[in-house]
Amino acid sequence: MNQKGLTLIEVIISLGLLGFISVLIIGIYLSQNSLYKSQSLELKVNQEARSALDTIDSQIRLGNRVTATFGTFSTGPEALILKIQSINAQQQLIGGIYDYAVVYKLGADLFLEIHPDATSSRKTLVTKLASGVNTVSFTYNNADLNLVTEVSTALSLTHTNSGYNRSINASSRAKLRNY
Repeated sequence: MNQKGLTLIEVIISLGLLGFISVLIIGIYLSQNSLYKSQSLELKVNQEARSALDTIDSQIRLGNRVTATFGTFSTGPEALILKIQSINAQQQLIGGIYDYAVVYKLGADLFLEIHPDATSSRKTLVTKLASGVNTVSFTYNNADLNLVTEVSTALSLTHTNSGYNRSINASSRAKLRNY
């Protein structure tokens, strides 16, 4: 008997091997996908924290003074109000006229607002710096806000995506203009 084809045993063994290899490939794919999601979330939370701190530090370096209040805002451990010298259309400083920058936490979001003087060329701005904010704290190198020359910022963020949580605690320190 010279019949061509596969025996039942050969077919069963082939299907078993195919199934085993498929399970391995799916396992590797799921593992790599999980790692990718985790690393992407880690990168996102790190970038958001760094970007928020860089923006805050930039505003601090523009600031002439930390001020106690502006509108409904008050400077404290979770809010920062900076008095920034106004600029004209040629980007030159206007003496004796000031704009205000306010950084504050609202819910789990961190915001920056710029409130320019009517004569300033600086644009009004309200922007979200970060989301998923657990805590933000501002500390000042002097209890008297008129004598503050340096502001330290500490920020804690947590992001969640597809069951993955990533947190970061970051901090920075910046000196006000002319110090």
